[in-house]
Amino acid sequence: MKYRVVFIVIICGLLGVTDLYAQSMRSAVKEANKLYDQEQYDEALQKYMDTEVEHPGEPILDFNIGNTLYQQGRYDEAVEHYHKTALNGDNQLRAQANYNIGNSYYKKALQTESTGKLDESIEQMREGIEYYKSALKQQPEDTDIKYNIEFVQQEIKRLLDKIKEQQQQQQQQGQQQQQGEQGEQQEGQQGQGQQQQGEQGQQGQDKQQGQQGEEEKQQGQQGQEDQESQKEKEQGKAFQADNDSSQDQQQQGQQGKKEAEELTEQEAARLLDTLPEADKRKKGQPPRKGYLGEVEKNW
Repeated sequence: MKYRVVFIVIICGLLGVTDLYAQSMRSAVKEANKLYDQEQYDEALQKYMDTEVEHPGEPILDFNIGNTLYQQGRYDEAVEHYHKTALNGDNQLRAQANYNIGNSYYKKALQTESTGKLDESIEQMREGIEYYKSALKQQPEDTDIKYNIEFVQQEIKRLLDKIKEQQQQQQQQGQQQQQGEQGEQQEGQQGQGQQQQGEQGQQGQDKQQGQQGEEEKQQGQQGQEDQESQKEKEQGKAFQADNDSSQDQQQQGQQGKKEAEELTEQEAARLLDTLPEADKRKKGQPPRKGYLGEVEKNW
């Protein structure tokens, strides 16, 4: 009988210690929850962590730590504590942990989207949907889980449309860039063609001017030859005229001599004064050479 009484007393003592243990944890959690509700997340997290040291392995502590980390945007760390909750908690707590894991993946996906990694963001959202589905299996009547699944599916569609739009813009930019390069190439070719045309035109102009100059030179030479020929003709005529004049003079001289014999010396002198001088000949102006002028340089 004594042993039985002692045994009962020991059991009662253990129950009392367990009750005190539970009360201590509940009190600490209550204080931390109060800080959490006041959005004092740093203080709340510290209180949860201290309590976990004294009460390790408690699913409710991991769940609350995960919620606090989630509010701080530390989603990867939050997911670690939600996984612990899902392993050690009851069915309802596991459903809540999976639901919050899905929320964490969605938040991570939004952060990834902001960096422009749309494909990675879509994969994170799809991962979140899988955790929503696990939570829905545990809580089939939870309408919030169903809503989140549909919402994130729409978000995936939004990102896919965004990727498609970006691809179209890149394609258009590529086409515009290609057109621009082709335009520059065409302009370059046109510029080379114009340059070649300009060089050919200049060569043609120089050649034409050279030909004109040569023609003018030939014309000048021809004019000179014509003038020289004309001069020779005039000289010939003048020479002929001189000869004729000389013959006339001779004839007149003879006639005058004859007449002088018949006239008086005074009359003969008067006649001689009226005869033209032999050295008075008509002289032409020297010919001017053809003037080619300076080539006008326009290059």
